[in-house]
Amino acid sequence: MNIRRRARELALQALFQFDVQGEPFAEELDGFLRDSTDQLDVRHFARKLAHGAWERRAEADAILNKLTVRWSIDRMAIADRNILRMGIYQLLHCPEIPARVVINEAIELGKRYSTVESPQFINGLLDAANKDIGRKEPEPSAELESVTETAEEGDETADDDDE
Repeated sequence: MNIRRRARELALQALFQFDVQGEPFAEELDGFLRDSTDQLDVRHFARKLAHGAWERRAEADAILNKLTVRWSIDRMAIADRNILRMGIYQLLHCPEIPARVVINEAIELGKRYSTVESPQFINGLLDAANKDIGRKEPEPSAELESVTETAEEGDETADDDDE
């Protein structure tokens, strides 16, 4: 499993804890991450996502409230709610991660940790959130275009992950 995917899984688990315990979990976050993995890069990225998504949950919730008609955030499955919060946090505050990667990784988390309907639900809401936010993806550089062309020719060295 790649570093960022593992970090997202740990961040989701931490967000579950925040959702249940509230602010007191902030004091336990580093210990939870240390107990969960020896990989420093995984812990660092997981902490950034969990802490950032929790601290800015009101911002994410406001976007979700605007996009969901007659559906409160409290009625969402806890996994979906936190996957969406983490995804919106990344869309708003992690411009180095392409939106398509944020959305695809959120869908994968939904497949693994939530219901059968969750991936479609998550995809629809994050896509709408991305449009609502108006995030512009950076123009591909000449180097990236070269990698993309190579990938289209069947070279396995290029991938869509954000590592």
